[in-house]
Amino acid sequence: MFPSWVEKTAAWLPFYGTVGFPVELLTGKLELGSSEIFHNFAIQLIWLIVLLVMFRFMWRQGMKKYGAVGG
Repeated sequence: MFPSWVEKTAAWLPFYGTVGFPVELLTGKLELGSSEIFHNFAIQLIWLIVLLVMFRFMWRQGMKKYGAVGG
């Protein structure tokens, strides 16, 4: 439905890893033991690391701007 470059780009986004990849794995579209499964898990790991680093950076920036003292 989309051009091949759009499909290739979408495969690298985190949305495919959270919805598309598990569905394809469970329905048997991907063969067990194939390098494509390892590749998709590696992409998920990369996204996990990137988002964790972004979260920690944004958390620190937010804590510098906002501070509350409880009582």
